[in-house]
Amino acid sequence: NGEEVNYLGLDSFMASSPWAADVGFFVQMDQSGSRGHALAVFGDRESGEKAAAFAYHAGAVHPHTSVLLRDFQPWEDMNTDGSRLRASYGVPGIGMYMMEDRCPYHTVYDDLSHIIRGNLQAHGNNFVGVSRAVTRNEAILDMWAKSDSDPSGDAYTIDLLSSSMLLLTPATMAVLYSLLGISVIAVVCVVAFMEPQGRTTALVDLSLLACAHVASIGAGLVVTFVLAFCVGANFGYWYRRDGMAVWLYIFPSLCVQLSFGRLLLFKRFYGVSAEFIQWRSSTAAVILLLLLTLLLAMAGLHMSLLFGMCALTRLAGFLLRIGIGFIAQRAKKESVANKSDAWPAWLGITSELTLASLGSIYLLDAMRFAVLNFTSLGQEGAILPGDLTLALYVGLFGSSAILQSSGVQVLSTRCIFAGHVLVISLFVSFCLVVAAFVLPVYDKYPCEVPGVL
Repeated sequence: NGEEVNYLGLDSFMASSPWAADVGFFVQMDQSGSRGHALAVFGDRESGEKAAAFAYHAGAVHPHTSVLLRDFQPWEDMNTDGSRLRASYGVPGIGMYMMEDRCPYHTVYDDLSHIIRGNLQAHGNNFVGVSRAVTRNEAILDMWAKSDSDPSGDAYTIDLLSSSMLLLTPATMAVLYSLLGISVIAVVCVVAFMEPQGRTTALVDLSLLACAHVASIGAGLVVTFVLAFCVGANFGYWYRRDGMAVWLYIFPSLCVQLSFGRLLLFKRFYGVSAEFIQWRSSTAAVILLLLLTLLLAMAGLHMSLLFGMCALTRLAGFLLRIGIGFIAQRAKKESVANKSDAWPAWLGITSELTLASLGSIYLLDAMRFAVLNFTSLGQEGAILPGDLTLALYVGLFGSSAILQSSGVQVLSTRCIFAGHVLVISLFVSFCLVVAAFVLPVYDKYPCEVPGVL
């Protein structure tokens, strides 16, 4: 294999082949056979990321990208022939890597048993689709073939469960964030001026809820870290018991969110309707997401798009609920019958949180990537000792997804069944912790066994 031994095959081709001068783009398939759709790597702004992203967007049948991979795993460290083509020969292109559950890769356990049905076909469909886009799409051809064009530049990409992909340039990102910022400022102004007790009270409530949201995520991380310390000696990394560790940290995070609703918000908003609290809670959540998005964007991280989508879906849900409330008010004025006022409020809240749940899908997908990729890479993805890395990923993204997709802090103050959910979550969390101590841990996992093929 010419790639594996100091890139001898690639260097020989580029140095001596008469076809080498005609190479203007590459499409790479690597690590075939692992779980999940192959992750696409486009390089960076200096190595043709824009041209590669546009080609992938145009041709990939099952698009799969990751802002975490883009921000925290440099493409130079992939150590493949694609990295060599970009770095040494200035050729832009796309690397498609089957990285999920990478532990058996290049070991004696790297056989057909861990390949998901249809996975290789999906990989091949992407390869054929991208190849057709590169060779037939005139706009993509012009991007890297003409001397007056520039294939370099940033490209921001995010996919929704490999079903669709959003591609943005820096210009469109600036427009998106500007519109999002203006909309959030408008919402805050409306909330402040509509507050019957005054604008100061509205701003204090928003600040209190924003701090409660941040504190709930922080408390969730503390709880997951404590669990990781307690069970880490026996539990080990997630892959020793498949996905059980994810549930081990998710359920306590849910308990924390419910507890914050019952302990922190009950007294402050006693006697206030659930609709009113959710109005304030949603506004505070959107403000936090916008600030986080802008901070990440100023830091040059593509992860800003992840939280930008969360802010966008949350804002869209918020506006949808306002629209439902407006329609309900009009219907109430025109109706002669005396009907209950409860159903329009809860219909609006449910509609808002349903639409906001699209943002939580992005967060859970990011958590899945971090768990399956960074954690399975062993020390390469372990930014904290032992199970603390896993606790960080699951606690951070899991708590954020729970906060994004559900009004648990509102429901826990106003719904009787919220107390039941809290009790059930506590019981399930206790059972998972007991199981983590009682169930045996495998002596060795395939990726830890010597014997590289």
